[in-house]
Amino acid sequence: MRYITEQELQVRFREEKIQKFNLMENERLTPGARQFLGDHQIAIIECEGTFPNNQSETIALLAVSESKRETLFPLLELELWEAALKAAEISRAYKEKILFLVQLVKAIQTDDFTGLQLDAKTAPQNEVEIEIMTIKEELIFQPNGKIIIKLQRASVYATALQSCVSKEQKIALAQIILFLRQEIYQLEQD
Repeated sequence: MRYITEQELQVRFREEKIQKFNLMENERLTPGARQFLGDHQIAIIECEGTFPNNQSETIALLAVSESKRETLFPLLELELWEAALKAAEISRAYKEKILFLVQLVKAIQTDDFTGLQLDAKTAPQNEVEIEIMTIKEELIFQPNGKIIIKLQRASVYATALQSCVSKEQKIALAQIILFLRQEIYQLEQD
C-alpha cells in the first residue's frame, strides 16, 4: 500500500497544474492530501491496477488511462448520436430520450454535475456488468433493431469508461447504463 501525502501533491502541483489526479488501486490519500485535492478542485480518478515500481511505468499507465477516456467518451457520444438518428425515423419520444443521454455524457465528461441527480445509494456500487444477450435475427431486421444494437454498443463503451474515471463519473455512467438497458428492453417490446 502506498500513501500519498499533501506535501507530495504540493510538489506536483507546483511543477504542473493538474486538473485530474489518477489514484491506483494500491494507493491511498492521506486526509491532508484528499483535502488538498478538494481545495484545488482536482478530480480524483480511481484507476484499475496497482502502482508500478518505477516512474516510467507510472507515466505509461496514466497515459493509457487518459487515452482510454479520450477515446471512449467520444465513441459513446457518437454511438448515441447514431442511435438518435435512427430513432428519429421511428419515434420522436425515443429520439428525445437518446438526445438527453448525449447531453448527460457531455456533462459527465466535463465533470459538470450541476443538474444531475447523482445518488450513490441508488446507483450500483460496482461496475455494471454487461449482459451479452443474443439478438434474434428477426429483431435485427425490425425498425428498432439498429437502435437496439447501437444502444448496446453505447452500454459497452460506458462500462469500459467506468474503469478510468472519477467516482462521481462512475456513478453517473452506471445510471446511464441502467437507463440504456431500460430503453433496450422497451424497444424490444415495441
